[in-house]
Amino acid sequence: MLITMICLLVVTLAACGSGNNTGTDKASGSDAQSGTEKITLTLQTPVTGQERVSDKIIADYQAEHPNVTIKVDALDLGAHNVKLNTQAAAGALSDIVVVNAGAAMQPFVDAGLLAPLDDILEKDGLKDTFLPLVLDGYKFNDQQYALPMAYNLTALFYNKALFEKIGAEVPTTFEELVEVSKKFKAAGILPIALAEKEAWTGGLLFGSVLTRQNGGPGFIKDVLDGKRNFQDPDFVESIKKFEDLIKAGAFQEGVTAVDYFTGLNQFLNGEAAMHINGTWISAAFPTAKAINDLRVTEFPTVNGKGQITDFSAGPGIALAVSSKGKHTEQAKDFVHYYMMHFPSVSLDMDNAIGIAQKIDGDLKAKGYSDLNIQIQELFTKIKRVEPVDANLNAATSEAHNKTLQNLFIDPNVKPEDVAKEYQDAYEANK
Repeated sequence: MLITMICLLVVTLAACGSGNNTGTDKASGSDAQSGTEKITLTLQTPVTGQERVSDKIIADYQAEHPNVTIKVDALDLGAHNVKLNTQAAAGALSDIVVVNAGAAMQPFVDAGLLAPLDDILEKDGLKDTFLPLVLDGYKFNDQQYALPMAYNLTALFYNKALFEKIGAEVPTTFEELVEVSKKFKAAGILPIALAEKEAWTGGLLFGSVLTRQNGGPGFIKDVLDGKRNFQDPDFVESIKKFEDLIKAGAFQEGVTAVDYFTGLNQFLNGEAAMHINGTWISAAFPTAKAINDLRVTEFPTVNGKGQITDFSAGPGIALAVSSKGKHTEQAKDFVHYYMMHFPSVSLDMDNAIGIAQKIDGDLKAKGYSDLNIQIQELFTKIKRVEPVDANLNAATSEAHNKTLQNLFIDPNVKPEDVAKEYQDAYEANK
């Protein structure tokens, strides 16, 4: 869940305004759809700091639907989550709400608070605009309950100039990653900038190791389905590989005290050779001192296993519609309009990298950087994905990330013991 929170920083749904509308009576429909009834829809969203795309689409929709006012209730992330839970306890959400995928939104679905969106998804070819597999994290009981705006892949970012400086090749296998880390450390260059004060960053890296060692996505699903557990040989081997990288001196001294933006900026400013993170970091590229030297590639294979077309992915925030609102059909109409226009408006406003839909346009002609174009090319290679943290509940994810965090302090713990800690945490938080 922490990873999807970070995704909020780099998507485009926020605006000014406040208030909500959680009425429980359905409109008769005819007046609302004819454009004669005055309608106010409340859109509740976390503040992202990037309002331009949302403002544009909302303004255009209101211009085409003069009887409809979209009232945006933009809150900081913590307040947004508290308000969602408070509304859910009262039995109704705002007309349109921003939600996260998987386990984070499932309670709202189970409580019958969200309206299925399959009808608008099938309208005007909207479904075909989404990237492969991206919709799955928002589907329950074969029904679509939210439409995603953001989607992020875990990738290996690297500094081309620093690799050239020590005469090294970019690693394509995990074993090469360990060896090149040793080489950078010997040359006095930080191999990998990480920010393990926020424990999820190590979890992000480990998720990619596990996906590769497993031969592809599906390990967590197998655990949830009772087919495997965290003491499985592939999981134990993944822990061993993770410890090998720590023992190679790949990370900063005292990495568990390094905060997120310090670690990120060490890479962006040319102080580290590599950085393993989500593609959402593209939002920080405009201020990167080393931008001309930065490149991106797929995460390496592990023990010869895994395909480069398999990715650990972070499902981003999505639009959902309250099933209890007075104007559910109008709210669905707005969401359909928003998602139909989101790719083109995002492209024009230099905000298209990392959105959940396909981009139809020339990024180079639009002035996008080579690095951003490289990132977008990764999205075209997706064949299979492993959701980073959407399928495990928050308590389990937090416990697992803390276990990994402790390995940066003592990487000599037996992998089998680490695996048992994982399994115990999973059982305790079911």
